[in-house]
Amino acid sequence: MDFKDDINTRNDLFQEANLFGHTLTTSKSNTNINIMALKGDYRTQLKNKWHVDAGIKYSYIFNDNNFISYSGTNETDLVLNLNVSNDFKYFESIAAGYISIQKTWSKSWSTDIGGRAEQTNVKGASPTESLKFTNNYFNFFPNTSVMYKPSKKHQFSLLYTERIDRPNTTELNPFLKAVNELEFKSGNPDLKPAIDKLINFKYILLEHINLSIETGRKYDYYAEIVDQDISTGLKTWKPSNIGKAEYVNVNLGTPIPIIEEWMAYVNLNYLFAQLNAEPNH
Repeated sequence: MDFKDDINTRNDLFQEANLFGHTLTTSKSNTNINIMALKGDYRTQLKNKWHVDAGIKYSYIFNDNNFISYSGTNETDLVLNLNVSNDFKYFESIAAGYISIQKTWSKSWSTDIGGRAEQTNVKGASPTESLKFTNNYFNFFPNTSVMYKPSKKHQFSLLYTERIDRPNTTELNPFLKAVNELEFKSGNPDLKPAIDKLINFKYILLEHINLSIETGRKYDYYAEIVDQDISTGLKTWKPSNIGKAEYVNVNLGTPIPIIEEWMAYVNLNYLFAQLNAEPNH
């Protein structure tokens, strides 16, 4: 896949109502993405209502980013800006395996216990800046759920799971991208993936009214923050791991029949979220 992006930014500089200058920044980016994925799944049914699902997956991503920026006062005097022009190559491979064991204990009780293991290898290189970085890490994500259905009117379920939120290529790309002459964007090759651990409780009444309560914590939460050089006024936006996030989400929803062939759905949602970050973030 190839993506191209051309951006022209013109800045007019005023002192009160008087125009005393202007600048023009032209940026051209070309991104080439190659993705390969192999996957295999297996399922079997054992005695006494045991079920086993298992699988493996391997994915490989190669991303080549080329960014060129020109600056001047108009289209006739544009000059290549070597400070923000660059090339970035990104490699990512993920080898993963999962297993899930399900058991129906009775008409009312059932369980699902399993987990997923992942080995991630990341490499990045910027030849023009002689920059190279690697990041290799292993993760295991458990997944456990219990379902209880005492009757057709009532159904309960409880789930614990862990997830990962990986930075994309743009968020890891270290070289600057000009927004205008005073603002820039940059990736962060030291950015860590965020890990989300959550518990979800769900209650279904009369097979229609759904109540869901979910609480979780996200470790190594990352967001785009701004760093400003006080002497020059230049701002650089860069994603960074800034702390731990906690949240509680309550959702209540139900369909409501209006007339024949017409139905409405009412949904109420409450969200409380808190971010524990360092003072400078």
